[in-house]
Amino acid sequence: MTGTIFLLGATGFLGSTFLVSLGKKLPQYHVVALARGSSTTSLEARTNILEKYHPNLSVVEGALEDESVIKEESAKADIVINCASSNHLALVKVILDGLNERRTKTGSSPIFIQVSGYSLLSDNARGQPPDPLTSKVYTDIGFSPNDCPEHNPLRDVDSFIIDTASKTQNGIRTLIFYPGWIYGVGEVIGLQRTTVALRVYTDLAKGFGYAGTFGAGLAGMNNIHVKDCASALLIILQAALDGRADVGTEGIYFGSSEQPIVPHVEIVNKIGDVLHERGIIPHPGSQPLKPEHASVLPDVAWSAMGGNLLGHPQRLKRFGWEPVESRKISLLESLSEELNVVVKTMAGANN
Repeated sequence: MTGTIFLLGATGFLGSTFLVSLGKKLPQYHVVALARGSSTTSLEARTNILEKYHPNLSVVEGALEDESVIKEESAKADIVINCASSNHLALVKVILDGLNERRTKTGSSPIFIQVSGYSLLSDNARGQPPDPLTSKVYTDIGFSPNDCPEHNPLRDVDSFIIDTASKTQNGIRTLIFYPGWIYGVGEVIGLQRTTVALRVYTDLAKGFGYAGTFGAGLAGMNNIHVKDCASALLIILQAALDGRADVGTEGIYFGSSEQPIVPHVEIVNKIGDVLHERGIIPHPGSQPLKPEHASVLPDVAWSAMGGNLLGHPQRLKRFGWEPVESRKISLLESLSEELNVVVKTMAGANN
């Protein structure tokens, strides 16, 4: 079996790790990667990096706002995988428009995989630990985004995807993948190698002068190593290609390990210690965000980093998926190496 995969987010943390898996397991597919140059790396350099990891890859230049490019490439693809942005409704609409155009012209049933996230599941606890009475542990069996609080991140985007799939019955096959906190260090040198959540915390600490938690920092979420996340995404794709995957309203896949939930304060304490050791902030450890800083942060940040995000993957287990890498190294054990990469990247951006 062969075809074309349009991959958004190939230069990102999960996307680049997933591309490595694609190159090993599905080298016969033509991968079209959306990419552009950055302030530190040219498009040519990024292209050269990406081409090392898949033997049948081409790059199309563009940003997530380049609707004409994205629609055109989606209309030419058998599969579109969005690892780039989980909360970008305009992007998703353009992708689905392109896939619907392909469906109409060819009579095929293209595949769309959206990488979403556990932030949809937040109980909005404002930094408090899980409450046995109010903090729900969701499962991906019988789950709908509308089961979550109305104003949670990602709900509108994911509901739109499912609604569109129901309107194009036997047409576009949609699948939504929900990973927890993705940790570990990406293996593709020269591209993004750490999770965005860690970079957000680090940037806030640098800007505020201290490592701050959302409220008491006692909330947490399920986690998953980036290699396990990529392997889960690959299994979902292979199941869709084989016709074994649930799609549409049932095409919901959670992705997390059975490792213990780590309260955010433990992560932020480590960030504070490392940044203090490097002379970036004056004091080690962490403290709750000061009122003047907490008040300027958007609700989406409070929901994702101040809430408990609890989910249990069942569909992936049916495919025999196991969180192999997560069992080798935990989030806290991985954190020092991740922070070394973040701090080095930070220093490079300032030079």
